[in-house]
Amino acid sequence: MAVKMYKEQNSIKVRGCNVQAQLDAGWTFEPAVKSTQKRLPKYKLEVKAVDVIKTDLNGPEDLTNKE
Repeated sequence: MAVKMYKEQNSIKVRGCNVQAQLDAGWTFEPAVKSTQKRLPKYKLEVKAVDVIKTDLNGPEDLTNKE
């Protein structure tokens, strides 16, 4: 089974038989520095007023496009 290990900003997946060797090399199971930086959205959503056109459709015969 693979285990995710961390060292500073880096991370690797290690197989079960190599975990002890990686622990001896300074790798840990938890990230040492958690990122506190917030990601800013690339695009901002702006809500604007929309004019709604209401039509009075009484039945299926009103849905034809023929003139």
